[in-house]
Amino acid sequence: MPPPLGPNAIVLFAGVCVAAAALIANSWSQWQTARIANALQSLQTLRTDREYLINVDVVKRVIHEEDGSWGTPLNEGLQARFADLAPGPSYDKPSFREASLFILNQYEFLAASVRSGATDIVLVRTTLRGPIAALVTTYSAEIVAPRRQYPRALTNLIWLHRILSGSMRPYLGPDNIGD
Repeated sequence: MPPPLGPNAIVLFAGVCVAAAALIANSWSQWQTARIANALQSLQTLRTDREYLINVDVVKRVIHEEDGSWGTPLNEGLQARFADLAPGPSYDKPSFREASLFILNQYEFLAASVRSGATDIVLVRTTLRGPIAALVTTYSAEIVAPRRQYPRALTNLIWLHRILSGSMRPYLGPDNIGD
């Protein structure tokens, strides 16, 4: 039979437990801080990045020119402009299609970051729920079209929209296992 534990062994064991708990708490705290920092950085990029703002300006101007409105599906004129594969005259002057795809891809990357846990979903929910809903509604037909051939296209954006809205509407293409 082993000898009973002395007071030193109990204190040592308690110290190891406290150190382990502190390590876990510190790691969790740093992870949460990083997630919030990533969300804030993403939001700042969406508000101040030159390339993003150029593309958003093109989309807003074209939608206004074609009597469309943000948050409603693209009308026939806008669908025709989106279907036009001609590139814009320069990097600083993208076509409507290029600008639209750029914006969709920006939000796809943000959604992938949220989905992986690298970006805080609570902060994204409180700041981008409406803009994401408007984005996927505006481009719903344009999101569905490539998903017929590439079912995994924009799956993170679709996932984020469904999580934030709690809805399967608008229809955004077939569900993928794991989405």
